[in-house]
Amino acid sequence: MALIQTIGERTYSYSHCVGMLTAFFGPVDLALGAKGEVFVSCRASEPGSRPGRGQGWVRWNMENDTLILQVKSEDSGERELVWPASIVLDEGRVYQADEWRNRILVYDVNGKHLGGWGASGSGPGELDGPSGMRLDGEGNLFVAESRNNRVQRFTKDGRYLGHWGRAGSGAGELNMPYGIHVDGAGDVYVADWGNDRVQKFTAGGEPLAVFGAGDGGVGSLTRPTGVAVDAEGDVYVADCGNNRVQIYDASGEYVTGLYGDARQLSKSAQQYVDVNPNMSKARRRADTSKEWGLFRPTAVSVADDGMIYIVEAISGRIQMYQKERDYIDPQFNL
Repeated sequence: MALIQTIGERTYSYSHCVGMLTAFFGPVDLALGAKGEVFVSCRASEPGSRPGRGQGWVRWNMENDTLILQVKSEDSGERELVWPASIVLDEGRVYQADEWRNRILVYDVNGKHLGGWGASGSGPGELDGPSGMRLDGEGNLFVAESRNNRVQRFTKDGRYLGHWGRAGSGAGELNMPYGIHVDGAGDVYVADWGNDRVQKFTAGGEPLAVFGAGDGGVGSLTRPTGVAVDAEGDVYVADCGNNRVQIYDASGEYVTGLYGDARQLSKSAQQYVDVNPNMSKARRRADTSKEWGLFRPTAVSVADDGMIYIVEAISGRIQMYQKERDYIDPQFNL
């Protein structure tokens, strides 16, 4: 695993990680905030299993690697969360999908509950397993439903605008879709979890391309859970079943993979170890190299500056890589 890898004209440099140990509990998605902040949806377990108490979302300071705010589920009522899934940030509002209760909950950035919407079912506007959620350029929400095998479009207050998709493995068909992304052109990318691929669609649901479908070789996907697209059109997929992030160009050709390079603990994790002498001693005796790699990456996001954020459900952290522009190898005079 290289800290810097160059593939053609692309160079990816490992930056650092945040979280781990006591930071995030079962993180499954993130939304990038302003001023070095990130909002992380925490499930308290892997996707597909019922979590313990304490699930919800956290607002995290990326520079200092410290908690700003934690929003936990209520035990019952409108604020109860059972299976937190995707999280979206927009104009001072936090939108969090609950895959179990088939609702979208709304908060302000300081954790105040503002309401929610959604009703269980398979009819137009109803939800069954809302797992992926992203905004389009018009400020509307695309929602991938894992159990209805479709994508719906809503206004941010829950007004139904349309849907597309059906169960199956053919072109344009879906099998338990999980993550979703909308690019700058308005095209929609869906992590087609059960079909081990990512599909690209027009906003109206016409299939355009497929990424990662294969026979298990290089570039193939196993249970993808998240997808993102950068400013150059490269596609990043959280290949959860293979513990890596796969990168493809806009035409679907495989570029490379990111496997994790967290050779050093994050600031918060190191502080936790430093104040626990027994853990510090145990870590000096143990082989910690297994911690370096990605462990169940569930979501990926790419900022405008090319920073790649990878969420790991089991390790409870975010690893970051920088996609370099115009990278030049350092020159050494020997």
